[in-house]
Amino acid sequence: MYTVRQRYSTRVRPTRSLSDTVVSASAVAVVSVVAIALGACNTVRVEPMDDSVVKGVRENIASGGRTNVDVLWVIDNSKSMCEEQANLADNFRIFVEGIAELDAAIRMAVVTTDIEDPTHSGKFQANPARDFDSCREADPTSGVLCQTDDDCSAAGCLCGLPHLRRCASDDDCDVAGTEKCISSGGSSVVRFCSPTCSDQGDCRTALTDEASNAFWCSNPPENPERRHCLLRMCPNGDIDCGGDRCVPSGIEGDEASSYCRLFENRNIQCQPGQATCPLGLTCRDNRTCPPYADCPAPTCDCPRDLGKSMRFDAGNADEAQIEAAVRNFRCLATVGTDGADIERGLGAVRFALTGKVIEEDHPDFFREEAHLVIILLSDEDDCTGDEVFASGGGLQCGKRGIKECVWCKDALESVTSLADFVRTRKKAPWQVAVAAIVGDATAEAVPFNTDPIPACASQQGVAFSSDRYTSFVKEFGKLGVFESICADSFEGPLERLANLVISLQDRFCLEAPVRRCTHDEMCAPGTRCGFYWGASGQCIKEGEFVGYTCTSDADCARASVEGATCDDRRFCQDVEGDPADLQVQIAREGASGLDVLDAQQWSFVPNSTFGCLQFTPEASPGPEDAVEIRYLSTVFQ
Repeated sequence: MYTVRQRYSTRVRPTRSLSDTVVSASAVAVVSVVAIALGACNTVRVEPMDDSVVKGVRENIASGGRTNVDVLWVIDNSKSMCEEQANLADNFRIFVEGIAELDAAIRMAVVTTDIEDPTHSGKFQANPARDFDSCREADPTSGVLCQTDDDCSAAGCLCGLPHLRRCASDDDCDVAGTEKCISSGGSSVVRFCSPTCSDQGDCRTALTDEASNAFWCSNPPENPERRHCLLRMCPNGDIDCGGDRCVPSGIEGDEASSYCRLFENRNIQCQPGQATCPLGLTCRDNRTCPPYADCPAPTCDCPRDLGKSMRFDAGNADEAQIEAAVRNFRCLATVGTDGADIERGLGAVRFALTGKVIEEDHPDFFREEAHLVIILLSDEDDCTGDEVFASGGGLQCGKRGIKECVWCKDALESVTSLADFVRTRKKAPWQVAVAAIVGDATAEAVPFNTDPIPACASQQGVAFSSDRYTSFVKEFGKLGVFESICADSFEGPLERLANLVISLQDRFCLEAPVRRCTHDEMCAPGTRCGFYWGASGQCIKEGEFVGYTCTSDADCARASVEGATCDDRRFCQDVEGDPADLQVQIAREGASGLDVLDAQQWSFVPNSTFGCLQFTPEASPGPEDAVEIRYLSTVFQ
């Protein structure tokens, strides 16, 4: 189901005739077709091609033979994000299973878009939300609605009941002595951390603010000397529930039990007789949808000691470890909906990558040699910088939410400057990938005092234009991925994000150099003679890029990098900075002909020898594909 690259065998294909202008090789073969010509000004004469086959090397790019990837999730925790957080939690298994076959050490952590709360502001979150009440307070028709337990997630939560921490023993509960891990007796097998009580009112106070009859205060069989809040069972149906509804349990192994649940009319308007209500229910004659209950936040099975980040040993994980990774991320990512109304996801990224926050909050998370993958999830655009809004031109820009953000975009912090900051966190630009699951970008200006129009909608709600988030993604070129938050299911987006991580694992390395140059006139029109390592020469020590620019070995010595030399090679580059003399093609398994990749589908990654190619997730070759690379060297005079 997922594209997982494996190490290929080296099997040489039959060589074509030279007139075909290509020599084929194995799945990782690199073909040298060197044509050096001397001609008149602005003319090119291609000489006969060398028909030698040079085998390519498929190189794993991590130190120690494994890929290291640090994934920072930035999740909107404003009042409109309950359905989207639930969607992410419900489908995260797709992401984990997609990366499970990698030979990779994965770390993941979550921050929110709230940089007003000092407990957020780029700090890793490890306190899973218990409910989405803020979502419902903002919109009574919103929330994760349910009719049965099957409508809630697989987190062990029950429809129409408050958040109950599921447990196996008292050690799973918070407060020893006042909470016990119990079941409610009878046929019930649902064990949860239950507080002590003196009457039913204590249970309402401790577990829910609703005037619900879902609990009663009694002595459980497991702890008869103390009274605890127990689930009210209803063997006789609704009559046992005092106005609430009796619903059979949907928990595996508990099918013989039924519990009292709180259902309410939400005044959701609809057309009578049509099945247009949430969960596919039919509209009633009074033009409203039937009553619904709420699902708690999908965190009922979260461990007491979750930790600020999670580690996933991809490639070595068994099914139990995959299950634990899915659960732990769901717990981390369910950050709730009590955050600031102004989303500043890019500001949160900056805080999370700032030295002081790293030192105080997560000193051991980011690894120097690891790839950094940033994934943003938000239904409104980034507003980083609106704290410095100034009045001008008759506009009164303030801190009142998305309206002021879109009215006063020119006052916000530059997206490019924020991207530049992220790039400085790594030695090389190819170590950073960015993805965003956000609203569609419209790039339309919103006149002052005019409400912004949603850019897209789904069964989860609406989302607004994500011009800034989309621009941020584009800053990272081929390692930037956009997905729409208006997808009804995040299954597809998460599968593609897994492929983004997968694409970071391997490089297809050259075993022959691209042609060097000393000035632009040696290159084809529209290309230039640029440095092998990017913007300048770089000091290299033992084949590694050490982060100092140079024009000579003396510059490296002055930088006190003992043993480093200056690598000031240049080659002809296209506008993306990739070798202009290479043409990359893939013979896809089962396809006729060659897939010629354009410049947007691969990148050149320098190394201590001749460099490597890194493919975008969509273009990356599969296990049985053949990579063919043409060297099309020419000289201009």
